[in-house]
Amino acid sequence: MFKLTKKMITTGLISIFAFTVIFANVASNATPLAMSAVLQKLNSAGYFSISQVKWDGNAYQSKAVNAVGQWVKLSVKSDGTVVLPTVFSPSISMLTAAKNVEAKGYSNITQIQYKSTYYDVDAYDVNNNKIDLHVNAATGDVTSSN
Repeated sequence: MFKLTKKMITTGLISIFAFTVIFANVASNATPLAMSAVLQKLNSAGYFSISQVKWDGNAYQSKAVNAVGQWVKLSVKSDGTVVLPTVFSPSISMLTAAKNVEAKGYSNITQIQYKSTYYDVDAYDVNNNKIDLHVNAATGDVTSSN
């Protein structure tokens, strides 16, 4: 006759628990959607200028521009559901930033790029020297980064 001991039961339960934890970790780290499918979902939902897509183990985290031109952070769940975004747009638009730079006497803007709190702008001063400028994304203030 086979007799179960406390040690056998405890060992069995620990083994089952360990297997469950390992399996859950493997399953949660799987990437259920192809990157192209995630990008297609974002495009179909009206997001463009996607600057980042990263799998965090549970969902794809993304930064993109919505249909009204706001920068947003959003998630795409493993089943393809797009989670409502969080707006992190600057207070002023890129157009306003460019106009502020030109109003300060700078011209020939060759590049403008939004960075989390400011616009990085390459332009020329009145002496035709290339200059790197920062435009505060909240206030519109123009400063030289040199």
